[in-house]
Amino acid sequence: MEIIASTYTILALITTLISSVGALIVTIKKQFKRLERVEYITQLNLGSELTRLHYKAQERGYKYIYEFERYKLVYHEYKELKGNGYVDKMTSEYMALPIK
Repeated sequence: MEIIASTYTILALITTLISSVGALIVTIKKQFKRLERVEYITQLNLGSELTRLHYKAQERGYKYIYEFERYKLVYHEYKELKGNGYVDKMTSEYMALPIK
């Protein structure tokens, strides 16, 4: 009788553990999806900032040194997030502008 009680206890613990692991996996998946959305929105914002800096400098015909430094930092972070190629073309145009 004691062995049966121990077996039931062990089975109950295993069932609880499996249930807890399942709930943990669901929570982790939700967090990954949330993180992916945050990364995507961050990438969009960085791309928008690069576009803004580019067109502002293009309009003037030159870039300021502080804008250039900011552009390099933002571009690096954008590429870390696997930003797309349109920014590469824009960046080559931006880099060709003189610094004042």
